[in-house]
Amino acid sequence: MPRKSLDGLRKKLLKSREEKVRKGDKLLREYVERIVKEYPESTVILFGSRARSKALKISCLL
Repeated sequence: MPRKSLDGLRKKLLKSREEKVRKGDKLLREYVERIVKEYPESTVILFGSRARSKALKISCLL
């Protein structure tokens, strides 16, 4: 497969992953808001690269 073709595929895959991460971030915020609203005395702890704002486009949220 030509190099140019591989670069295009890589860009598409990264863009798709970036969109999923963005949606995941939104879902996480909504989830935390719901927990805090339902259980006001609770504490939500997020750790890892996402907690440090160092997440990459390919980082997982699991």
